[in-house]
Amino acid sequence: SSPEPGKPMNQGFKFCGWYIAEDCSGTAYGFAAAVNSDFTLHAKWEAVSAISYVGTDGEAVRDFMNYTPLESNYTTLPAGTYFVGENTTIESRITVKDEVNLILGDGATLTASKGIAVNSGNTLSIFCQSGGTGALKATAKDNYAGIGGNYGQSVSGTVRIYGGVITATGGACGAGIGGTT
Repeated sequence: SSPEPGKPMNQGFKFCGWYIAEDCSGTAYGFAAAVNSDFTLHAKWEAVSAISYVGTDGEAVRDFMNYTPLESNYTTLPAGTYFVGENTTIESRITVKDEVNLILGDGATLTASKGIAVNSGNTLSIFCQSGGTGALKATAKDNYAGIGGNYGQSVSGTVRIYGGVITATGGACGAGIGGTT
């Protein structure tokens, strides 16, 4: 057997599994199978559905498709837009790289069990859909901000909240949103 690689990201598409067939037909590859020879795996992608959300000016952004559905194993978020369309829990600390937009879908909750790192020079912007019921719960351990800096960073990156229900709890010596001591 071989270890399963992490789920790749592709803006505008949802990852649907690894396949041996180049056209991704048949059954997804089972990583428990014995490996007796070299082969290539191919990622199967499905286009995402158009969504709407409330933009920075309070107006609706409609028919938006340039996002990646957030998955529970995504712990590093490179520049791009991510959509939380269903309840999702990420057990590791999430790290924001560059400029990241997070859209909280109505009725969905993102639970960031160890918080979200937004270090200096990086930006996290949080949006919601029109109902405003999408939620983010970020809880950090000691010396970490719920959303913001890591241990020993009194200055964090930029966090902008345009909507949603946000609960951010820092650990001892860490802010809910901001830096740490």
